[in-house]
Amino acid sequence: MLANADRFERINVTLGPSAGDAMLRLMADRIHALAGAHAASGTVTARFGSDEFAVLLRLDPTPAAAGKGAPDDAGPTACDALARRLVESLGAPYRVAGTGVHASASVGVVGIDASHRHAVAVMQDAGLAMREAKRLGGARHSVFTPALRTQAWQRGSLEADLRRALDEAQLFVVYQPIVSLADGAIEGMEALVRWRHPQRGVVPPDQFIGIAEETGLIQMLGEWVLRQACDQLVRWQRTLGPRAPRSMSVNLSRAQVLEPSIVGTVARALAASGLAAGALQLEVTESLAAQDAVVQQRLEELKALGLTLALDDFGTGYSSLASLHLLPVDVVKIDRSFVGQSAAGTHHRVLVEAVSMVARSLGLTIVAEGVETHAQAQLLAALDCHKAQGYFYARPMTDGDATAWLAAR
Repeated sequence: MLANADRFERINVTLGPSAGDAMLRLMADRIHALAGAHAASGTVTARFGSDEFAVLLRLDPTPAAAGKGAPDDAGPTACDALARRLVESLGAPYRVAGTGVHASASVGVVGIDASHRHAVAVMQDAGLAMREAKRLGGARHSVFTPALRTQAWQRGSLEADLRRALDEAQLFVVYQPIVSLADGAIEGMEALVRWRHPQRGVVPPDQFIGIAEETGLIQMLGEWVLRQACDQLVRWQRTLGPRAPRSMSVNLSRAQVLEPSIVGTVARALAASGLAAGALQLEVTESLAAQDAVVQQRLEELKALGLTLALDDFGTGYSSLASLHLLPVDVVKIDRSFVGQSAAGTHHRVLVEAVSMVARSLGLTIVAEGVETHAQAQLLAALDCHKAQGYFYARPMTDGDATAWLAAR
């Protein structure tokens, strides 16, 4: 098993490296105690990296062992159960330097078999499983399967292609309108990146944004999208006058927000384009905005530039209506999963209405995402949502198509 602390850097940043070291010692104690208590024999534990621990176990897979009243000590079942307990143990609160600290860990599990001829291969497979656990959100374990090797090769290939794409202008930006539910006016546009791969065709962002984050390419990619979007809105303002969108929305990933240089990057994009800061809206996911003090401080620094912050995909993350007032945002975007079922079911309609009521009481603007029918639009307007976007109004369009669409309206 390979256990890696989730977002450990925030502990060093907020509490200092000495507290981080103390935290690692507490984690090590929990790992050693749990692994030693559940292994049949041959337990080895080691700190394998800055915030990573390796656990090597010999588990008795024989039916006789299971018949001794300890079914959890039988082969793969035992390892899976132990990994689950390890995640739970490492996720329990810590006391560091008199301060309560909440943390979690991702655990990768691999059973050593005849295909593993070298220790390096074992660690590679455990690492693939651990990264899969992180990709799924962290605070969980993942068991290695050969499919993870195939996926890793494909992602490696896609990474090399993405680096070429940034150099060869294969990326492009599309724009989706954000419309006033009161009168149908075009309130803004959301900029969305796409990739036109020479062999694969158009690659959707969910297949390459994660790779860009893992490899550090997200900073270059994100800055390029931001500059394209700011420049485009300025062009619309010059050519369309009052028919131009009032604002431009651009998504920020977790990796971008955690990068200290993001405030300077945004400021430079605004200055280079000449776009007023008030016309730019940056969007972060609900789970990111509610994460920790470091993220919220960075969001406050961005707001100080004079731009607007939006909470994207609301309803799918970790925050709640009760904590909405704690987040430094101006706009709440209700996730499409609620909007899509609001016209058909009472449950989702009540949820949308509750979000709308609380957001309005806090002076926040409400945007409904994923609107696809006239009935949905009518209902959302009746529930006092301010704005909407979705296929009912327009699909994401290239800059040329979006210009023609705006001019026609």
